[in-house]
Amino acid sequence: MCVSVLTARPHQNSTVRHNSEQDAIFYAVSGNGILAVSESVDSDPKNHELSPGDFAFVPAWTEHQIKNETDEDVVFLVIQSGPTPIRADLTDWGGDMVKSRK
Repeated sequence: MCVSVLTARPHQNSTVRHNSEQDAIFYAVSGNGILAVSESVDSDPKNHELSPGDFAFVPAWTEHQIKNETDEDVVFLVIQSGPTPIRADLTDWGGDMVKSRK
């Protein structure tokens, strides 16, 4: 397992992404954010509001996005099932993977 800190700045969204073969748990540390999750390629993403102390489980290969619609930072701990975090950024919901820059 590994843990990362994810900070969403005010009025910013992360890319749409999945964590490949790793399950992830998001723990809201501070601020009020939204975890948008698409349960399948054919479904529209659903928004889940997370406040400090809330947990959310995101299964492997599940597309998701962090949204901050507030004037304060939102901070999450992201606990993933692998020894190092894996993240695949996508062009959009159901989109292609973004090619990494070297």
